[in-house]
Amino acid sequence: MRELYWVLGVCVMLAIIWFCLCLPLTKPHVSLGKKRSLVYVLIIAVLAGLLYGYFGSMPSLRAYWKQLSEQRQAEQALEHMPSKKAVVDRLEALLKKEPKRAKGWALLGRIKMSQGKTKEAVSAYQKAWKISPSTSYAIGLGEALLLANQPLPKGLLTHCHHALGASSDIAEKSALLNLLAIHAYREKQYKEAISLWEKALPLYPVGSNDEQQLLRMIHKAQEKV
Repeated sequence: MRELYWVLGVCVMLAIIWFCLCLPLTKPHVSLGKKRSLVYVLIIAVLAGLLYGYFGSMPSLRAYWKQLSEQRQAEQALEHMPSKKAVVDRLEALLKKEPKRAKGWALLGRIKMSQGKTKEAVSAYQKAWKISPSTSYAIGLGEALLLANQPLPKGLLTHCHHALGASSDIAEKSALLNLLAIHAYREKQYKEAISLWEKALPLYPVGSNDEQQLLRMIHKAQEKV
């Protein structure tokens, strides 16, 4: 419907301009200045009507301009956003000055994992885990160790098993189950891996990619039994 308003509006404007241009031919007493003034007034009126028809009201028009302004601000912010390397450099510089920041080491570990630098990720998570042995850092360290093809230490495994029994958070529980299951699979404890993955299945939406991945891992482990 809005597109129809614009087409009709353009047609009206063209008709008005043609009429005003031809007006002096039929009425010679009408001056060129008056003709132009009439054209400007009519064009402004038509444009105002088109804008109202398109946006609906002045609040809608203000909302539109606000949206454009916010979009420009977001684009400018993205242009001035530092690169990942700059973020890592600043973070590493901060951690040199304040090495007891567990969150900083965990963030560095996550960034290093996203870059595929698993050994550096392990080192960063080990420092975070040493400063604050929380479950979130245990999961991060465990994932980094598995990606680096390194075994999970006994202390970390013990913590994960205890946390699994105490946790009520679905995301944390699913991460712990998957972590322990992958460890069991690599240790050739296939029945244990199957049991852990089967416990994780109800935590994922039916038909989701995560559920399908778990089913594939369970089937793979069953073939090893």
